[in-house]
Amino acid sequence: MKYYALSGRPSKRKAFVVTVIITIITSFLFYHMIKLHNAHNTAIDFYQRRVASLEKRILVLEKKIAQYQYDLNEQITVIGDVMQGSLSMEARKQMNGVRRVLQSLAAPRFKHRPETSHLDCRRLFHEDKQYIAEVTRARIELIESSVLDMDCDAVRWRVLPRLQPPTIKYGIAFARIVYTDYEFLEEQLQVNYSPENHYCYHVDSKSPAVFKERMANLSSCLPNVYLTDEVLEIDGRVGTNMNFAHMACLKLLEKKGTWEYVVLQQNHDVVIRTNEELKHIFQALNGSNDVQINPCSSYFCDKSLTWDAESLDVFQGSGFRPSSEALRTPLFLVKGAVQVSLTRKAVEWLNRINLTKLISQFNSGRRFFEVLAKNNLTQD
Repeated sequence: MKYYALSGRPSKRKAFVVTVIITIITSFLFYHMIKLHNAHNTAIDFYQRRVASLEKRILVLEKKIAQYQYDLNEQITVIGDVMQGSLSMEARKQMNGVRRVLQSLAAPRFKHRPETSHLDCRRLFHEDKQYIAEVTRARIELIESSVLDMDCDAVRWRVLPRLQPPTIKYGIAFARIVYTDYEFLEEQLQVNYSPENHYCYHVDSKSPAVFKERMANLSSCLPNVYLTDEVLEIDGRVGTNMNFAHMACLKLLEKKGTWEYVVLQQNHDVVIRTNEELKHIFQALNGSNDVQINPCSSYFCDKSLTWDAESLDVFQGSGFRPSSEALRTPLFLVKGAVQVSLTRKAVEWLNRINLTKLISQFNSGRRFFEVLAKNNLTQD
């Protein structure tokens, strides 16, 4: 007995038994966790398939509603034509009542996203300060759909206008750098889509794979939506490679159809003017570029570097022959917003000169260099 007590064999056996029991319990729990996880994934897959099926049914119903609205508008037109003729006061009154009812039925309805379905837009539009304060306390975040129907039929239905928009005989191009929130981008495209316009997107190379796939699908479904081929990693915090990305779009857009001005954008920019309004604005500019220009301090621009066109090889291989004095004159460095509007002639000029060294130098150690290159090159 003393031997066994001194040798510690009973305690070793107990430890072994405890270890075996813990291992069995852990294995049992791990098995059931995996089983629950698999069951959870199976349930998610089932509900995702159901949601996808429901979305397709909703698409069919929306198309039927659109057809009914089209038919109603035709009836409204017919009633309007009839009312132009000679009718009794009573008949005219009845026809006018019918027309008002049809107009109410044919009127477009605003469709909330699920995330904003709880909002009372009426109170927001009437500037209810108490309600606005309640809403702003909890910022609404966009929740991406994992089962968004990306068939071209569905994409075109979401983007293209229900009725053929009037032509304004004025093409506008848009160059946007993107990395997230596909549904937001699709909705923004829908807001100002026109077959007369051209839309170029540069997708950040580090974007999620599903986002890249959706953007590629968007481009393949619409003839005037393009993606650049360049692979560039964008750092939106300080602007790394943003100028190169926009330049990639400008080179692509120059070859695409006829347009008068191009608007440079970032991912979450919102266009608040109609195409008709943009046309009038650009016509008023009369060939000028819309570029913000502010003095560039040493915090943004490293003025210890050489900033003349000759040192930066700006005109190398371009065919332009500035004077020696002009080549050696330092650029007047300025800064401004990324969002600029450039004429087609300005874009053609930018695409002919060599900007590689200039943009790379802007990218070398100062902040917010995406705002610099276009502003310096278009200030004249």
